[in-house]
Amino acid sequence: MKTAVAILLLSALALANAQSICKKSFTVTENYVEKTSALVGCTDAECTYAFSNPLVVGTSASGKTKAGDNIGTCTVFSSTAAGENRSYCMMSLKTPSGIINFGGEFPDFKNGDFTMPVTGGTGAFLGASGAVRCQVVKPGYTWTYTVSLTKAPTCASRRI
Repeated sequence: MKTAVAILLLSALALANAQSICKKSFTVTENYVEKTSALVGCTDAECTYAFSNPLVVGTSASGKTKAGDNIGTCTVFSSTAAGENRSYCMMSLKTPSGIINFGGEFPDFKNGDFTMPVTGGTGAFLGASGAVRCQVVKPGYTWTYTVSLTKAPTCASRRI
């Protein structure tokens, strides 16, 4: 009986998480995790990294509601002594409702604020278009993404 109640509670929590980000516009925050990031390779001019970092709902890096993961690669083509990088990134926000793909130039600078295009999606976000605004909270460690889609995902048109 306790197992059934626990499964029911976890299912309800997953449903609430999916509903909180299966919208035309939502915000998530990514926190860097060293053990899920790796240097893929370097040339004389640049280095490429692959990563899979957790996402939480909202703008707080200490948020408790898991939204999914940000999975992607970034090629760093310019760095500063302060650890700020200018990269080109291709990323996928993997959520319980589907994936949103986006990418472009990623100036990872203190107080950075820039926008990248949405290039597609899967699941409830199939065929997604729009933009992702990125705000750099802490260069190299924490970023907030506000996703603005041109049309609502399919899960927003029905109850999940």
